[in-house]
Amino acid sequence: ESYINIAVKLSQGNFKDGINGFWSPMISWCIVPFLLIGLNKIIAAKIASLVIGFVCLFPTRKLIEKLLKDNFSKFVALFCSTIVLLVFSIIEIAADVCVVAFLLLYFNQIFKKEFFVTWKNAVLIGIFGAFAYFSKYYAFPFFILSFALIVFSRHFFSKKNSISRKIKFTLISYTTFFLVALPWIILISKKYESGLIYCASGKLNFTQALNNQWKILNDNQQFFLFPVNKTATDFTEDCFYVCSNKRIGIFDSKETLKSEFGLMKISIGNYWKIIHHQSFFAIFILLFALFFVFSFRVNDEQKRKLILYLLLQILYPLGYWLIESEERFFIVLNLLNIIFGCWIMVDVIFPLIKYELAKCFLVVIFVFSFVYAPTEMFIKFKDREKYIYEIAMRLKNEFHLKGIVLGEGGKYGDTQYACFVADLQNVIINPIHWNEREKLKDELQKNNINYYFYWHWKPDQSDTLSSFYNFEEITKGKIYGLQIFKITSP
Repeated sequence: ESYINIAVKLSQGNFKDGINGFWSPMISWCIVPFLLIGLNKIIAAKIASLVIGFVCLFPTRKLIEKLLKDNFSKFVALFCSTIVLLVFSIIEIAADVCVVAFLLLYFNQIFKKEFFVTWKNAVLIGIFGAFAYFSKYYAFPFFILSFALIVFSRHFFSKKNSISRKIKFTLISYTTFFLVALPWIILISKKYESGLIYCASGKLNFTQALNNQWKILNDNQQFFLFPVNKTATDFTEDCFYVCSNKRIGIFDSKETLKSEFGLMKISIGNYWKIIHHQSFFAIFILLFALFFVFSFRVNDEQKRKLILYLLLQILYPLGYWLIESEERFFIVLNLLNIIFGCWIMVDVIFPLIKYELAKCFLVVIFVFSFVYAPTEMFIKFKDREKYIYEIAMRLKNEFHLKGIVLGEGGKYGDTQYACFVADLQNVIINPIHWNEREKLKDELQKNNINYYFYWHWKPDQSDTLSSFYNFEEITKGKIYGLQIFKITSP
């Protein structure tokens, strides 16, 4: 929702609020042209996301052509990749889809057989790295670290070029990257007046990680966290302004160190669950790749590709292990697993199988393992999004709701999405006041909150609403799963 709201601001010429250090700009930039031709903001965002999904297919196909030789394995890899990309482009209007396109272009360059040969390759690597950064701020540290290690690893497989040429190649790539990225870095640094920064999102993630998930989020004592501006759906549109100004470090105390390690343990566990959910073949593919790196059965060219694959699989999740891992973060790794899984299946396992029927069975299981998860997610997402969207449209057109909302009882995303569609604003209780429920009614009136949403998908949950029964319930039971209490007039 924040990406779309930012796009709306940009399309209206509100560049001050359109510059955002928390949400990366590329997906919003892609939505703007569709808004300018008069499309509804949700339709514009979905079309932009779907277009990006289709665009991703081109570097995906190019990477498949580069890494696979057998036509059958190319077909299987492209088929699975297409389903994964298109499903995620439909259900995720987020930077995680946009960044895939530029990371795939970056991967196409680093997997080239002749890596250090042309300066054009060096420039393209820098450009794709910078555009990946525009797509998702996390790509900034990932590119800096991954490219250095990739150059180091490629050095051992490229004896043709001199050390000086390799150093020049590396410097050209980094220089190009910073030249392209610098204007945006200057803009967000100037906006937040906090020195030279490449993003502001790390401040929130770091504060969350070291304070038991939001417990010490901001310095003010207000009961609610309000939207950051008049056109924002909620405070998350720019979390920089609600983060603590205190500088918090992992090594500040035993508690922060323990908290970070505890979160990392959970996040790494979630990461492996996500990898397994993407495909139960994924872990076997990683283990096979690791085995073949130390095997004499593969040539130097194949070994080089496997080393790069393993490097990317190790480096990309590192930053996400410091926060809570989500499946959308690892789409690009899933695509790499599909491609290298096809290579292992066709080039390594097929020669060991005598019967064609057994090979066909293996292919069906392989394809099923990669397309099941996105298909399942699409079905669940489609039904839930449709239901919340219909509710939101009723709130807007039938009940004519306007103003500020506090929502509880269901997932936070239910209220957030409903408010976004219905052009309402959403507040949350300041985490430092979570244990002060007895003040809630008075604070709602004091802060002029107009409506209290309570989502209850089970009838017995409505008992928690007894303290609100003296307020008018405006839906009169017309909306299943949602009660709305009018607190103050808009």
